[in-house]
Amino acid sequence: IKALHRLYADIDPIRPNKTNSTDEEKAQALKVAKQVQTDFQKQGYQKPAIADSGNGYWVLFSIPEIPIDDVNRPEIQARLKAWGKELIDKYSVDTVKIDNVFDLKRITKIFGTRIFNKPETEGRPQRISGFVDGHNPIPDEKLRGDFLSIPVEVASETARSIPEGKTPYNIDR
Repeated sequence: IKALHRLYADIDPIRPNKTNSTDEEKAQALKVAKQVQTDFQKQGYQKPAIADSGNGYWVLFSIPEIPIDDVNRPEIQARLKAWGKELIDKYSVDTVKIDNVFDLKRITKIFGTRIFNKPETEGRPQRISGFVDGHNPIPDEKLRGDFLSIPVEVASETARSIPEGKTPYNIDR
């Protein structure tokens, strides 16, 4: 990852394991996504976009690019985890959770594709992902600044070293 220019929250309904969401479950996730969108606007941030992830929703925040290199990568990663933890703590409820996907290497969906990760069953269909509100978020200077000011502790280089005999890469994947 060479730069960060989007932040996002992945909001899914709580449902039985290995199933797609029902329409009713998914509607609960949309309520939370809209609440996140509204709350951020009320705090003076640019309006984030909402996208349908198939089984839930994503709230997508645009920020001016933050270049990432080997020097600042641990700090940016720590800030991303701290930012995500705050969203999880504030918006996860009995019926809906914010997925803990706040790391730089996470792959995002290509919107407009069908979601095949769970089998289709009665009342729990596979769906097509896509944008909900057609809104293209404006890069948010305030959100970028607030993100970069999140206090974090970053482990020293020696604390993050790879144990002898281990490789940092999973070649089998």
